[in-house]
Amino acid sequence: MDGNKDFLVVALTVAGVALFVGGFHFFGEDLGVRGQHSEAMAALTPVEQGKRLARGCVPCHDLTDMRRAARVGPPLWGIVGQKAAAVVGYPYSRALLRAGQDGIRWDESSLDRYLANPKEFIPGNKMAFAGLQEPDQRMALIAFLKTLQDGRSGGVVPLIDQAIRFP
Repeated sequence: MDGNKDFLVVALTVAGVALFVGGFHFFGEDLGVRGQHSEAMAALTPVEQGKRLARGCVPCHDLTDMRRAARVGPPLWGIVGQKAAAVVGYPYSRALLRAGQDGIRWDESSLDRYLANPKEFIPGNKMAFAGLQEPDQRMALIAFLKTLQDGRSGGVVPLIDQAIRFP
C-alpha cells in the first residue's frame, strides 16, 4: 500500500510541476517572466534576469539560507561549488547519488549542462524539469544561484514576493 501512496504522491507532484511550468511557458510573455528579448528583460542585469527565472524553481526548491529539505527538490542555497547530492537528509535518486560519488560538483559548466537537459546530463535523476534551452537564460540563472551563498545577500525575500505578485 505504501508503494501505491508513494507512486501517487510522485505522480501528483510531477503533474503539478508540469502544469506550473506549462503555465509559465504558455503565459510567460504576458506575465513578464519569459522572453529574454523583451525590453523589460533586456534592461535587467544577468543576476536580476536569473532571479526572475528562479521563480520557476520556488515550487520545488527552497532558495533561502534556511536550507529546508522538506520540498520536492533539494534546497539550492549554496549549490554553486557544492558536490552533487550533498544535502544531508534529502532523498536523492540513485543516479544523483552516483554522480556525487563520481565527483560532480555544481560549477558553472556542470550547472549549465544540467539546466540544459537534466535527464541527459544525469540519466535516471528524478528532476521533473525539461531544461532551459536558451544559453543566456541558463547563465543568468547560474549568476543568480551564485548569489545564494553564506555571507552574501541573494535577495530571497523579494524573490518570494515576486513569485506571488507578477509585474
